Amino acid sequence: IGLKREAFRDIACAHDVSLLKKLSALSDSIAERLESLEQAIEEVESVTDTPARSRTILEKLIPKMNGLRCLCDTAETLTAEEFWPFPTYDRLLFSL
Repeated sequence: IGLKREAFRDIACAHDVSLLKKLSALSDSIAERLESLEQAIEEVESVTDTPARSRTILEKLIPKMNGLRCLCDTAETLTAEEFWPFPTYDRLLFSL
């Protein structure tokens, strides 16, 4: 956005600004959910009884993982593949 506006002072960047706001909000939400997931992991690790630990994973850890995954999937659809910090499935399968 900054480079566009440097090149053309009055250029319209509404789409770019909107996309940046969406990604920024997703990034904040991802960070919050990640912190919550890390707390759930600590909670699971503190439970020593196997059935109780399994219930904690099912009731607390997995829902937090799913919520985080949903946000990451949304961010992925808004981000060009070249900026992903991990390889795609097809690269993993066909680059060997």
